[in-house]
Amino acid sequence: VPPALELIELISSCIPLTTIAKKYNVSDTAIRKWCKKYNIPYKYHDIRNMCAEEWENLKKLHAN
Repeated sequence: VPPALELIELISSCIPLTTIAKKYNVSDTAIRKWCKKYNIPYKYHDIRNMCAEEWENLKKLHAN
């Protein structure tokens, strides 16, 4: 399982979940489960609607 901050960085950059999955040699379903575990948005619509400030707040939350 990747660190939450790294996952947030990849997803906030709008990198497709399938591409992230290839990086970790897992399925995109596994990426979705990790997102659920870390409470990170994983649906395209939710990702696109988050502003930069919301991503920063999410990063701060997982930095501790």
